[in-house]
Amino acid sequence: MPDSSPQRLEDIGKRLKQLREKRNFTLAYVSKLAGVSKSALCMIENENRTPGIYTLTRLSQVYRVLLNDLLGQQEEPEQRHIFTKKDRMPFPSDDGNACIEILCSTEPDSLMEFGLMRIKPKSGLLSEQGTRLPVGEMLGYVIKGTLTLIVEGKEYKAKEGECFRCRNGVPHNFRNQGHVTVEVVYASTPPSV
Repeated sequence: MPDSSPQRLEDIGKRLKQLREKRNFTLAYVSKLAGVSKSALCMIENENRTPGIYTLTRLSQVYRVLLNDLLGQQEEPEQRHIFTKKDRMPFPSDDGNACIEILCSTEPDSLMEFGLMRIKPKSGLLSEQGTRLPVGEMLGYVIKGTLTLIVEGKEYKAKEGECFRCRNGVPHNFRNQGHVTVEVVYASTPPSV
């Protein structure tokens, strides 16, 4: 069976540059997100260097495209502008005491995630550090209850009507120490799903 890798990688630099420019990203920004030097990215985009699988995987995460799409197997889908209730994706915690509902499903080219977090009384929700790039942030607005945000071991309280912000890549968790279910609308970048 012939190896088709060289054909797939033939125009990878051009595709990466197109994705970066389409998203109005600078080389410095992509370098920081992907953990790849600016000079290496420049060489890849100019077809002077072939990226390895680790670099390709990180870049596919940054650009929110599947690795197969990055390798040129498919065109990018048309961007969606409206999301209905049936498009929502619930992710309940293992113990059933918390749930994150993605309000706008993350399209391959999404730069952020928008969702609703619900935590039952006397329960918590651990952040999943391994699933995110070590950059970006989460912003939230407490609709109901009082949210305890724990960042690097320090507790902060966000009451109904208040907002919070925390960086991804920094250990953080959410707790509800009250007697009513906490509801939070949040936006996170980059998307976690």
